[in-house]
Amino acid sequence: MKILYSTVFAIGILSCFSSIAQTPDQKVQTPSGQNAPSPLGLNPPTVNDKIAKEHLIKRVDAPYPPLATAAHVSGVVVLGVEIDTTGAVTKVVVLSGPEMLRSAAVKAVSQYSYRPFLIEGLLSTVRTAVQVKFEPFHSKSC
Repeated sequence: MKILYSTVFAIGILSCFSSIAQTPDQKVQTPSGQNAPSPLGLNPPTVNDKIAKEHLIKRVDAPYPPLATAAHVSGVVVLGVEIDTTGAVTKVVVLSGPEMLRSAAVKAVSQYSYRPFLIEGLLSTVRTAVQVKFEPFHSKSC
């Protein structure tokens, strides 16, 4: 039940900002010619997982931890992810999920790569949530 509430909360927060993100096909001009920080304030804006998936260009499968396999542990690990202006994952925070699966999920998602995000016409650092599902004999991002 705790995981369900955390997931619903994270998804609800993320969906509030879905209309902010623009497509990366638009050209960005900044006065200094450098990547701009978040134009919406000090904290990076949040984009929903659907928009983040559209920007995903490199996904790494999380290996199923042998100890978790032996213990028959499965489930979904929900991660809060920060993506910089180049599309690199710079921060990963566990929001919920089985303890035995968290490290593998963090290591995999840390290697993800995204197309840069444009917010209000500027390259921006953004936050999103990523779900990594662990089922017996395989794992994958949702």
